[in-house]
Amino acid sequence: MRIASTTKHFTCLAFLLLCEDAKTSLDTPIGDILADLHPASRGTTPRMLAGHMSGLRDAKDLVMQFNGNRFPISSEDLYSIYATVDDLNAPPGTQWRYNNGGYLLLTKAIERLSGQSF
Repeated sequence: MRIASTTKHFTCLAFLLLCEDAKTSLDTPIGDILADLHPASRGTTPRMLAGHMSGLRDAKDLVMQFNGNRFPISSEDLYSIYATVDDLNAPPGTQWRYNNGGYLLLTKAIERLSGQSF
């Protein structure tokens, strides 16, 4: 169950537990975990994603700008956007910008690393 931004706390905890189990680290490039991302998105790290410092475009924001919020979109459809978006808002680690999409990538990484659905 998604509980809006409160989900972010649980996402960070789940990712940190995977780090504690030595399955990954906060500084592993996200592309090492999610190889199907566009190369432009692959260099950011979980630390940057959790801290809204990834520089990535926010897939949810992009969808809302073009479609409004009248049409629900699945997490899988949002995730697929990161396979094609070929530019960034800023170089990773250089600028803070609130980004729900970063947490989408973290949840997908948790699923891949743990073998369980979020």
